[in-house]
Amino acid sequence: MAIVLVGDRYQITRRLGKGGMSRVYLAWDSRLRMWGALKVMSREAVSDEVLRNRFAQEARVMARLSHPHLIRLFDLRDDVETPYMAMEYMEGGTVARRLTRGPIHPQQALTIAAQLCSALGAAHDAGIVHRDVKPQNLLLDRVGHMKLADFGVAQAVGDTRMTMSNMSLGTLAYMPPEQQRDASKVDHRADIYGAGATLFAMLTARRPTALVAADRDRALDALPEATRELVTRATAADPGDRYHTAAAFEAALQDALNRVERTELDATSLIVAPDPVPSGPPRTDDTDDDLDDEDFGGTTRRWRPVTRPPESSSPSMIKTMLLDEEDSNQPSSPAVASFDRPAPTPTPAVRTRRWPTVLVAVVLVAGLVSCAGLCAGGALGGIGGIGWGLM
Repeated sequence: MAIVLVGDRYQITRRLGKGGMSRVYLAWDSRLRMWGALKVMSREAVSDEVLRNRFAQEARVMARLSHPHLIRLFDLRDDVETPYMAMEYMEGGTVARRLTRGPIHPQQALTIAAQLCSALGAAHDAGIVHRDVKPQNLLLDRVGHMKLADFGVAQAVGDTRMTMSNMSLGTLAYMPPEQQRDASKVDHRADIYGAGATLFAMLTARRPTALVAADRDRALDALPEATRELVTRATAADPGDRYHTAAAFEAALQDALNRVERTELDATSLIVAPDPVPSGPPRTDDTDDDLDDEDFGGTTRRWRPVTRPPESSSPSMIKTMLLDEEDSNQPSSPAVASFDRPAPTPTPAVRTRRWPTVLVAVVLVAGLVSCAGLCAGGALGGIGGIGWGLM
């Protein structure tokens, strides 16, 4: 299995996740000499200008934020056929994957919720509303520390250009009532609702849809006593009844954390099945067979090194040259994904200069005519002599 290359920098070895708008891969960054996660737009989304803009906006939002519990962004390329971004890789997977094993201990759930509120506070201070807080977007490192990811539907306060009025964005089970009605008009308290719903999910391993159903009181009664008031207030239907800020919610979580039964818990117990990375650059046998052509817009290309490229080669071919499709006897070499081609741009029609070709054609025809005339003249003279002799 050949390693898939993206440009001259990223070597993809396996797919980590797949969604409707993008796919995420484990990739080696040969420039920074480290492993990371490469998020690539899906081929179904690249033709949608709104989705392309939203993808780039997500990266730019991440670049504005710096916090210990927010995923770091390293790179963005949105000027290519299929945009991609490089970001921090978290080996422990998501909190959602941990919940497949059942509820999380209250001590750990409150700790994660407090980390989440700390991250949300930094985003809110920067004027960013996440709008999609849920266990699937809470990533864990190898020792169980949480980082918030996926700002794909985030919105700057007061900026509604990417969200139409009366549009619902986010994940329904973790979405407050006002966001279900109109996502363009929500504020930071929508994220507080999402954090409260996420805390409910961590404590019960249940979807928080029960919090807006007729059995809300019964669902809240099932929570540990020290956490019941936290979830009740954070997920209030009226935004004015929720915690006013993420910092206020974080303070309440820390207070509850001091009151729950303390247990010696190994932080790694949050990790279901860690996805470790090799100690260094990948080898061709590190590539997962799950990487198929569908991941890369339907095509991949085989490339081989050349010692001296043709003078007409483009800069992108300085190191490598494309093999002919018929050249099947060459050994397998790293594949280059087609999504790294530059984004197509309209070019003006170029008028071909044909006059040199026409001039050459005229000269050739004139020469042929002249030659034919001379030959014909000589032949006619001979025939005329014969005629006159006969006469």
